[in-house]
Amino acid sequence: MAKKKAEEEEIVSDKGNEDKNKSSEQLTETKKKLPKQLTKSKEAKSKEKEIEPEAAAKVPEKKVSLKKSPKEVEELIVRLAQKGTTAANIGTILRDNYGIPKVKVLTGQKIGKILEKHNLKALSDLDNLIKKADELRKHLQKNKQDQVAKRGLLITEAKISKLSKYYKKKGTLPESWKR
Repeated sequence: MAKKKAEEEEIVSDKGNEDKNKSSEQLTETKKKLPKQLTKSKEAKSKEKEIEPEAAAKVPEKKVSLKKSPKEVEELIVRLAQKGTTAANIGTILRDNYGIPKVKVLTGQKIGKILEKHNLKALSDLDNLIKKADELRKHLQKNKQDQVAKRGLLITEAKISKLSKYYKKKGTLPESWKR
């Protein structure tokens, strides 16, 4: 009886090994198939991304016909700056209202350089920080327990002092400037 049980166990274990062998064979077959499928999809993707040189050459370049001369644009920039408009807003106004996409292409200078030439360059980053600090102070007068706003005010004032030191060293702010 012991021999029969041992023989039965061997037969059962052989069947288990056969199942394992079949499953391992199936896995190796699928592994062999996977890289081919992946490379096909990569190739297909790369073909989709490729642009024929002929097609790229056919795209027409946009030619901007401007009605204003460089001097007129410069005068317009100076007028807007005298009204208190920042350099970034001047660029937006010129693009949207006057159809001037890039000032540098037309005049050869950026808006900031044109403003420097006419002594109108405003320190917009410093001005924005000062406005933010003023708004935080007003808020803190109404909400004295707002700890987050207090910390924000401290950080903003630190930024103002760092930026003012930089501008004083650079010479754009006078040494006697204080907030």
